[in-house]
Amino acid sequence: MDTNINNPKNESDKVLGLNRTLFLVIVALLCVLSICVGIYAQYFYKYSESDPFMMGAVANAKAEEEKERLESNFDNLFTNQLIGNTNVGVTKIDESQALVYTSENVVENSEGLYNINAQIPVINVNNDTAKSMNDDIAKTFSDEIAKIKGSTELYTVYTVDYISYVKEDLLSLAIKATHYKQGDNANQTIILKTYNYNLKNNCSVSLSDVMEVKKLTPENVQKDINNRLKALNEKEAETGYASVVRDLNSDMYKIENTDTFLVSNENDIYIIYNYDTKKDVLVY
Repeated sequence: MDTNINNPKNESDKVLGLNRTLFLVIVALLCVLSICVGIYAQYFYKYSESDPFMMGAVANAKAEEEKERLESNFDNLFTNQLIGNTNVGVTKIDESQALVYTSENVVENSEGLYNINAQIPVINVNNDTAKSMNDDIAKTFSDEIAKIKGSTELYTVYTVDYISYVKEDLLSLAIKATHYKQGDNANQTIILKTYNYNLKNNCSVSLSDVMEVKKLTPENVQKDINNRLKALNEKEAETGYASVVRDLNSDMYKIENTDTFLVSNENDIYIIYNYDTKKDVLVY
């Protein structure tokens, strides 16, 4: 037996033995690490569905999650307030009032006839475009109060609330009315209108104008709107509850025809498609 410790074969065996041991240790550590990552991804990683390999798609997942949060919280926005920097140089109709304020606050209850709780705003800008918007607000929301009071047919519940934002030169106002008539065919309808006004140029603002400022490409947004509405149709069809069938070929979904939108002071754009009994809210 060769007992020479300096035998090259013995030295080679030692090196190979060390390499083999190191290799096995590394493999074992990688297996443990893989198991830990797998457990974390499955049970603890918040964005595992959208980013299963944790390759950095978290930003998009967070953005989608934030959109969903804003969309689901839309009805809670209507607090009858004006939010944002209102120190803008415009000529007001009433200098003692804010840029948008509650011009009518009707809280009346007549037993068996109606229950009205309506806060109706006015755009406090002395300009023909703003006055035209105020005329439409009165016609849509204020005139309905007189009609309800003059009717004795069905018990009616009527509520009106609004929210308004100022972001730089843009004044954005949304008004929502809920109209409920009690009876054999009881029904509730939602009236939702928005008014977007450029305080510097004294003119109305289109959705395309707002997208341009936010550097959104209308073609891309249009494609996304169609995809999201299609997904809503499919989801409701699966559940068997589809109170509204969205005709994606309808002109109402085209950006150039979309006039019901709200821009928050955080630059979130709420696009609203109202169907009287329900609505879709998409945020960009």
